[in-house]
Amino acid sequence: MRRRVLLGLAGGAVLSAVALTRGAGRNAPSASLPAVNPVPNNTPLTLPAVAAESPLLQRNPFRYVDERRSLPGGALGGTRASPLVSPLTSPQLPSPAPVSLVGLVRQAGEVRAALSIEGQVEIAAVGDEVSGYRVLSIDDESSVRLRGPDGVERTIAPLP
Repeated sequence: MRRRVLLGLAGGAVLSAVALTRGAGRNAPSASLPAVNPVPNNTPLTLPAVAAESPLLQRNPFRYVDERRSLPGGALGGTRASPLVSPLTSPQLPSPAPVSLVGLVRQAGEVRAALSIEGQVEIAAVGDEVSGYRVLSIDDESSVRLRGPDGVERTIAPLP
C-alpha cells in the first residue's frame, strides 16, 4: 500500500517537472523581437514651462509661514502682502465647580451621594461631612443639598 502511494507521488512530481520545463520555452524571449539598446540616450528631457505665478511654485510644504516672511525679498524673490491672521487664542472656559454629583448609590438600605470634590470621588450619606462639604439632604431622583466650607448651601444635580 505504501509502495503505491510513493509511486503515485513520484509520478506526480515527474509530470509537474515536465509541465514546468515546457512552459519555460513559451516564455523565453523571441528571436523576432528587436534587441534593446543598453546605451542610454543622452538627450535632456524637456519639461513644460510653468508660469512664475503658479501656486505650485509659491507653496513650499517644508517652510513655515514665518520663515517665508523672514527671507530677504520673500520666498520667491517678490514681496507679497501677508494675510491678516489673528493669533489663535483658546476660549476662557469656566472653572469647574469644586463639587459635583456623580450619582446616587444604595448602600446598606440607605441612599448615598457619590460626590466629586476637586477630582476626588467620595460617597456620603445625609449628615456626613467630606472635605468641608456637609450633606444636608438627598433627593432619590434628582439632587443633593450641601453646605460648603464657606457656609453657603447649594443644591447640585447629577452630571449629564
